[in-house]
Amino acid sequence: MRFYQRLLLTRHMRMLPVILVAVVALSLGVIACTNDGEEIELAEAKIFFEYNATDLDLGIHVFFDAEGWEEMKVRGPDGTIFEVESEGSLEQIGSTEVFTESAEPELDEENLEESIAEFLALFPEGEYRFDGETIEGDRLVGTRVLTHDLPAAPGLVFPDPEQEENVADPEATVIEWRNTSEGRDPEIVRYQVVVEFEEEGTERVFEFIVDILADPEAVTQSVTVPAEFFEALEDLEGEFKAEVVAMEAGGNATISEQEFELE
Repeated sequence: MRFYQRLLLTRHMRMLPVILVAVVALSLGVIACTNDGEEIELAEAKIFFEYNATDLDLGIHVFFDAEGWEEMKVRGPDGTIFEVESEGSLEQIGSTEVFTESAEPELDEENLEESIAEFLALFPEGEYRFDGETIEGDRLVGTRVLTHDLPAAPGLVFPDPEQEENVADPEATVIEWRNTSEGRDPEIVRYQVVVEFEEEGTERVFEFIVDILADPEAVTQSVTVPAEFFEALEDLEGEFKAEVVAMEAGGNATISEQEFELE
């Protein structure tokens, strides 16, 4: 999974402990309150759900970026869901970015809607507060609203999930998909396309990633993968996979994915 850089967007677990944290993206303006009362808008903070409609797993993601913080806590309507504190040498110089995602319980395919609803209920809709402190003792604060609005899964045209084998021309590989939201909420505002190559027998993964705006008037949208991406990998053995990630305005994301081969 990952966060637009992946935010995107793929794993399993039996059941998630209520405290966890870490999914559909919500960008956040955070404020640092210094001792003299000055308010400073910080870089970024997000909390969002990510649903993989192919693998049928769902998780929540948390991201924040604050200059030189010592500790940070994220609280929702039901209380604290995430807390982190720097120690030792790191406590002396402070930390900046943190990204964490929850484990992803395997959803019950036969009762999918109910299974999704049970997971979402662990993290109620509403305001989530980011509270922290800098190494100088200044307070870091911010809020963001989390929703349960999951975008419709992109309908892959190529690679086609209905085909036993999908074969691509490395000189002209086009990842194509349909907008399946059919005018229902939430509106999809952008897509992320990820082509991933996992080398056989190693842990090396190579990725081509691109974000594009959603076109509400288009029946299908597509992205051409540069031939250079495949050329650089031609001497390696492994598998290719294409992922298309639909994102709504708040950041929640839904993924469709499929493997393919080269000619």
